[in-house]
Amino acid sequence: KLLLYCEMVMEPNDGEETPSDTLHLLGRSQVKNTVFGKVRATYNLGVEEWLFLVFSMVAVGFTIALTLSKLVLTLKNEDEYVYIVLIVMNIGFLFMYSVHGVFTEQPYEIAVFVGTVVVIMVYEILHYFSFDPNNGPSPGKFKELRLTMLIAVCVLSPMLTITGCYLIHSYMNSCNFIFRSVGANIQLQKMCFALFRCQSLLWFDLQTHLSVILTFIKEGISNFEPEEILVMTIGVLYILLFRTVGYMAMRLENDILAVMFMLLSPFTPAYIVWNFIQMVEYVSIESVLFKTFLAAGILSIVIRILLLINFVSVYNHFGMGLKEKVYEPVMPSSRLVNLRYGSLTT
Repeated sequence: KLLLYCEMVMEPNDGEETPSDTLHLLGRSQVKNTVFGKVRATYNLGVEEWLFLVFSMVAVGFTIALTLSKLVLTLKNEDEYVYIVLIVMNIGFLFMYSVHGVFTEQPYEIAVFVGTVVVIMVYEILHYFSFDPNNGPSPGKFKELRLTMLIAVCVLSPMLTITGCYLIHSYMNSCNFIFRSVGANIQLQKMCFALFRCQSLLWFDLQTHLSVILTFIKEGISNFEPEEILVMTIGVLYILLFRTVGYMAMRLENDILAVMFMLLSPFTPAYIVWNFIQMVEYVSIESVLFKTFLAAGILSIVIRILLLINFVSVYNHFGMGLKEKVYEPVMPSSRLVNLRYGSLTT
């Protein structure tokens, strides 16, 4: 049995690639299984990754505190209200991208994190110098709060951008997590990379479409007409359903869910175009609300198109053994040996 144990460590199974479990039988596994798939173990993270996580957590916490404070001082009938709510929602996505991007080595999620940080920094600078500080219930406090937030964003953003760009370059070149997930088979690695890219785009799609919906709360929930509340409720439920169907279709490699996902895809882009045409008639094209909706709408449509293109690529790989590799249970090495070859101590 000791001979069998050594043979298992030294030779791949059935002439295939050596799986990550076999590579780490003599030590601690560098990937762990969760309900949502494999993630890296905490002791496998590098110093630069811990620095990125610490910087991002500090930035997220500090920005949320300042943004919520600014929300309290902002009148609900101002364009500023839309901006603040959008910032809060996108900060939540930034938190998810930083944690999930590091623990699954997702370069695209880190790239969106960095891009969002840069956009927030530029927008905060422009917004500070273009906004009238006297337009609010507490002009003095509001001006001080905006200055504090501007300084915080300008200090934290460069650190996050530098560390984030380093991680993007590292993840794109190494692909260590993909290797530990599917082994040394080049074809499986390419399919896994396409799967992770499509799953990242699924998150981006959710973020951009929720941003579009939030542009409708200019005057606050209390001033909504019943029809507007109904449209927003259906819109949010649809977006969540769309994301769930897409994720489960890729995870289960289910043809029915895949077809359902593609059939559901045109509805929100069509609604965005229709609403844009309607908005031109009663909203000034120079207003912050119109510009916010236009930017979010265009971005959401572009992301939806990229998502569908990548989803078709992933769909073409259904049934080729990828889901068994990515979502297979990661068992402790001793248990894996005992199940395959029996106990070594008997």
